[in-house]
Amino acid sequence: MDIEKFLEEKAALIDKAIEKYIPRIFSENAVLFRINPPHYAYNLEALNKAVAEPIWEFLDRGGKRWRPSLFLLICEALGKNPEDFVDFAIIPEVIHNGTIMIDDIEDLSEFRRGKPCTYKIYGLDIAINAGNA
Repeated sequence: MDIEKFLEEKAALIDKAIEKYIPRIFSENAVLFRINPPHYAYNLEALNKAVAEPIWEFLDRGGKRWRPSLFLLICEALGKNPEDFVDFAIIPEVIHNGTIMIDDIEDLSEFRRGKPCTYKIYGLDIAINAGNA
């Protein structure tokens, strides 16, 4: 199988798994599930604008998702069902993309994946928080 085709086939599965932990839009249930239960007031609109939106704006730009794809390929080579390990496979992808957001700030980069860097769109404070989320 062609590697580009393999990566393309896995991308949707990987993005779906990422959405399980970082939803595109936080809701009452999503926030309560992750904070369990909150002991303070929070603003869902602010959470979506400051965390979910910049993260998914960046992730939706693309990227080959080769780290989780390679992880799943190794699972298969070891005789395991790769789909049983998708939740683990996304860990390096999420970390990597967060570090890219921070690296763009450190390097004062202008563009990433064909668009202005996250900090150029949302500001330093939002980009730092999104990159570290």
